[in-house]
This record gives sequence, C-alpha cells and structure tokens, in this order.
Amino acid sequence: MIRINFLEPGAGAAEAETALAPPADASFLSRREAWFGAFLLVAAVALLTAAFWEPAVEEPAPKTAALEAPPQPVAPPEPPPAAVAEPEEPPAETGQAPAEAEPRAAPPAPPAAKVAPPADPAPAGDGAAVAGVAFVPAEDDLEIRFAVRGDFRTNLFRLDNPNRLVVDFEPARLEIASESRTQEIAHPLAERLRIAQNALEPPRVRCVIEVEAFPETSVNRAPESVTLLLRAPDGDQSQSQARAASEAAPGAGR
Repeated sequence: MIRINFLEPGAGAAEAETALAPPADASFLSRREAWFGAFLLVAAVALLTAAFWEPAVEEPAPKTAALEAPPQPVAPPEPPPAAVAEPEEPPAETGQAPAEAEPRAAPPAPPAAKVAPPADPAPAGDGAAVAGVAFVPAEDDLEIRFAVRGDFRTNLFRLDNPNRLVVDFEPARLEIASESRTQEIAHPLAERLRIAQNALEPPRVRCVIEVEAFPETSVNRAPESVTLLLRAPDGDQSQSQARAASEAAPGAGR
C-alpha cells in the first residue's frame, strides 16, 4: 500500500512517480506494436471469415409457364343469303292487245344412225349332234344317211392319194359309239367310212369315205338328217345297166 502525503507535495509526487513507473527491466509492448498486432489480428479474422463464409445465394423462383389456351375452332363463314328475286310488277293495262310471241324454230333432228346390214346367223347353242350313220345301197348309187340334230353347216370336198370324200359338220359334236365309227361298206362306189371328232374349238365332226374313183355326189338336208348321195358316172352306169339286162335275159349263162 502506497501512502501519499498530500501535505508534502514534493516528496509525495516523487514517490508516486516512482511507484507508478514500470521497472526498467519490464518487457511491455509499445503503442506502435500494439496497433500493429491489432491490425494483424483483424486481418487474420477477415481472411478466415472470407475462407469459410459462403454468402447465401437466392435461388430464382421457378417461372410458371403460362398455360396457353387451346385454339378456338374457327367457324366457317356463313354463305351470303341468296338473292331473292322480287316479282316483277305486271305491266300496266293498255287498250292495245299484247303482241303474240313468234314461235321458235325447232332444233334440227340429229342424223339417223347408220344400221349395219345383219350378218349371217350363226348356229345357236353348242352346235349340232351327229348321233348315227346308215347306208342304203342300190345298184348304181349309194345313200349315206347321217342322223344330225341342231343347227350346223356342211362342207363337202375331195382329197387324193388315196382318193377320199370328206364331209364336215360344223359346229357339231359326235355322239356315235367308238366301235361304230369305222365301217366297211363293200360297194362299187365306196369301200370304207370313218367318222371322228376332228376339232373342239370350234367343234367339228369329219366323215371320210374311201373310194376307188370319185363318183358324182350331192347333199340333201332334212330337219334331222343329212343324206350324201353317191352316183356312178354316166359311162359306168350304162355298163352296169347292160350287165343287169344280160343277166335277166332267158338262157343267160347257159
């Protein structure tokens, strides 16, 4: 405890300065060092704060997309109202009678179409049917009769090497049994007959008659038959008649 004697200013002031003065060997900081230390401390705190402090970043609020309104259907334009013709007012009656309208000339008639001449009628249906063949022999001639039903055409011609007479029925189909399609005639005017289906499109039946010499021929048609007549020539016919007369005379052959 320091006692200050205020009554003796001289001695007391000296003692007070001695008591308050720091010893000579004490290590106290000077004012400049204190300010420098404080500056270093503030700088260190500032560096640490800048290193570890992250400023809060405000996130932008999400933008809400504006809902687009669906397109409204466009109504088609309304058609303009049809113009209504106003009725014409009747003409005022006058004392004169209305003039009669002149008659209009009729338009010319179109030219008449040319009509083509009718073609030859074709046989109806699938054609005829050749159903049979028969022989009627005589002394100087031979009849070959064909049973034919339907519509058809006939064509008669000759072939040689060997000699043959050919008769075609067209359109026609053959309805004769196969065993009767070849027949022996054994007549002076014809030797053998063959008949067959010669073609299918168009259908054609062909009859071939084998002859030694070509006789005179003619074709006669009836509603359901065709007759082919074979006749010997005039010279052969006279010889056959003379032979028949000699055989019929009394005493012939004695």
